[in-house]
Amino acid sequence: MIRVTEVLNYFKEPWYIDWVHKVGRTEANKKSKASMKIGTRVDELIKSDGVPDSKDKAEVHSCIMAFRKWLSLYTPLSLTAGERIFKSIEELEVTGEPDIFVDGVLVDIKCAAKISKAYWIQVNMYRKLHGSTGDVAILRLDKNIGSFEYVVQKHDTFLCDVWLGMARAMVYLKGD
Repeated sequence: MIRVTEVLNYFKEPWYIDWVHKVGRTEANKKSKASMKIGTRVDELIKSDGVPDSKDKAEVHSCIMAFRKWLSLYTPLSLTAGERIFKSIEELEVTGEPDIFVDGVLVDIKCAAKISKAYWIQVNMYRKLHGSTGDVAILRLDKNIGSFEYVVQKHDTFLCDVWLGMARAMVYLKGD
């Protein structure tokens, strides 16, 4: 079973490689793990409609504040948590878990400084796995200033083809 994010993590974007060279592998791994913990906690709080507590880092509080700002400005009619999906696609067993569906739009939430190309590949693959038609979106929550960026686009099947090419390359390079 191949996770959508496993493939994207296997092939790093040039800015990430440059950053690792700048700060060193140990520091990059440390910061990446800390960022992943923040994203996981924010995802957990959003899906459970929870509230950050005193143990949560300031970045978690900032992201939840940004999410609540987005929620109050957008006022969706429906918001549901995504569930893990398993599907065979062109002889590959693929899995992924979309974050939320908002008024029919498949939305992936990112606690990041910018929206990267990899995020668009990821959210488009989630739409393909889901098997439904409709738009996709990235909701970027700023970890420092409590702001958000919300971008909606049409589902792009070309980006799914890009992911499939990356997945085949990863399988080949790993020797699986």
